[in-house]
Order: sequence, then structure tokens, then C-alpha cells
Amino acid sequence: MSTPATEIRPHGPGSVPSLTPGRRGSVMLTTTGADTPQALANTLPWVDAFEADCGIELHTAETALYALAPVEHLATTCTPRDPEDKAVGVSHYLDAILTAGAWKVRGKDPQAWAAEYRRALEQAPAGTLCTVWDVFPRR
Repeated sequence: MSTPATEIRPHGPGSVPSLTPGRRGSVMLTTTGADTPQALANTLPWVDAFEADCGIELHTAETALYALAPVEHLATTCTPRDPEDKAVGVSHYLDAILTAGAWKVRGKDPQAWAAEYRRALEQAPAGTLCTVWDVFPRR
């Protein structure tokens, strides 16, 4: 069983090489809570920590919640049904993923990143909320 992200002190990933000045980036956070509002509130310190420690200066006033959904929904609609399918799905839109209090950042291999995204969804406990935040690196 994974440790909920809210039990670990929020921190940033240190560096997100795929973030590019002047280009929107996206970050997926998974968290749990008694209900959706609580789970969403649990993500806010992590978003703040990401902004403070992602290796690039961001327009923090422009950071915005883009999407939220229960992990069960994403696991059935946003991942290939065939485990042998190497499709990258929606993972190529994400620059970083927070799951169980640990950051993963996109590298150069799209299939490896897609596998990391699928693993984040598959290993999340039932009731986990996934949020996607848009971040805006300064030029």
C-alpha cells in the first residue's frame, strides 16, 4: 500500500528538464482525502512546493487547475487497455507526476514516461484524486 502524499512534507522535484521558458507545462498530482474538496486542498502545499523547487522560474500567479478526476476514471479511460500497447496516451502532456509523495519527471523516452503514468494510476489506492495543474515558465 502506498503512503498518501499528504503524510510526507511537501517538496518540489528540484529539476524538470522538459519545462521550457515561455511554454506551458503540466503537472499531475495524486492525493487522497476524506472527500474531493479535502483531497484537492491536500494538493495545494504540493503545488506551492513545486513552484518553489522545479528548477525554473514560473509565473506563479498563472498556475491553474486544469483537470481533476478520480484515479478509477483515469485508469479506465486514459490508459491503453492492452498492456502490450506502447501508446503514450495523455502522458506526453505531463512534465511531472507526484504520487505517494515522490516526484517523477519526464525524460527523453516517451514509452518509459507513458509506463510511469500508467503505474501512477494503477498503484494509486482507491479514492485517490488526480489533479493536473498548468504551470507557466517565465521567458
